[in-house]
This record gives sequence, structure tokens and C-alpha cells, in this order.
Amino acid sequence: NEKMQKLLGDVEKIDTQIASASAKDRARLHERRGDVLEQVAAAAPAGEQRRQWLAQLADMVSAAVQEGSYPGGVARMQRIESALARQKADPELITHFKFRRLQAENSLRLADPKADYAKVQAAWLEQLEEFVKEHRDSEHAAEALLQLAMASEFSGEEEAAQKWYRQIAKDFPQSPSAAKAKGAITRLTCVGKSISLAGDS
Repeated sequence: NEKMQKLLGDVEKIDTQIASASAKDRARLHERRGDVLEQVAAAAPAGEQRRQWLAQLADMVSAAVQEGSYPGGVARMQRIESALARQKADPELITHFKFRRLQAENSLRLADPKADYAKVQAAWLEQLEEFVKEHRDSEHAAEALLQLAMASEFSGEEEAAQKWYRQIAKDFPQSPSAAKAKGAITRLTCVGKSISLAGDS
């Protein structure tokens, strides 16, 4: 409708401004883009369309926080997540916001010049494990498991990494993360073994 078209035009203009904005102006522009996207979601028909716009909002805000240009985005995600919980909205959408928020919060901890990286990493692994336990049937559990496996591998805990990779392949065989997990298992267990490779000629 006309209102949606205008709002989407505003988002496009803000995106163009963000691309060429100075570091100090990006937070303000991301804040404005978040405001407009919330209006877009509110104007969208209730149901799947609104859910998709809110999920996109969570993705955009989380990405902006992780790139370091919108630290205030965490508070926005917390507010929307709480509002969705009060409204008893789609549990998967609430879980989507929660996971993106956790990713954003972890990036802020890592960006702290005084951060103890070993402690931050340990806390992140613990959060991921808790998320998987609480939301084991969520589509986001596979992504959380993949990050858990990769973080374990990065920390030199290859046995733990293999355990998480195998859980992805077993519990989420249709997930895009499953192919990555299977490849990682092959890589971690290939010493002394031959590997079959195939590709387009």
C-alpha cells in the first residue's frame, strides 16, 4: 500500500546515507532505520509478513551492532523481545530476537578494550549451550550449535567441537548448517585417511 511504499522508500534512502556516513553519524542513522523498520512491521499485515519484517529488523540491528556502528541496538532488541513476549507472539520469532541479541551482546564484550578474551569466550560458549538446551527444537538451535562447535574448535577443544558438529548433522539434517558440520567432521578426522572429492568438470 501507499504507506508501506513510502516507508520502504525511507529505508532505502537511509541505507544509502549509511553507506557513505562517517562513523559518528552511523549510530544515528541506524537508530532512524530501526524506527522506520518498526513502522514497516506495524503497517504490514498481521501474520507471516509482519513476522518476516520483524525478523529482518532483528538481523539488521544485530549486524549493525556487530560491525561496531550501533551499540545501542542491543537495547532496541531487548525492548522488542520483551514486547513480543508480553504479546505472546510467535515463539520462534522471540527466539530469533534472542539469538541475534546474544550475538550482538557478545560482539560488544569482545570490542571492550579491557576485555578478558578467555573469559568472554568461556561465557559465550556457556550462553550457546544454554540456548541450545532451552530451544533445542528451534531452527536457530542449529546455528547456535554451529557457532558452539566453531568456538570450541577455535579454542583447541576438537573433541567438543566434533560432538557439536555431530549433533547438528544428527538433529538438523535439513539445515544449511548440517553440510558445514559434516565437512568439519571430515576435516577434523581426516588425518591418515583418504578423502573423496568431486566437482564439476
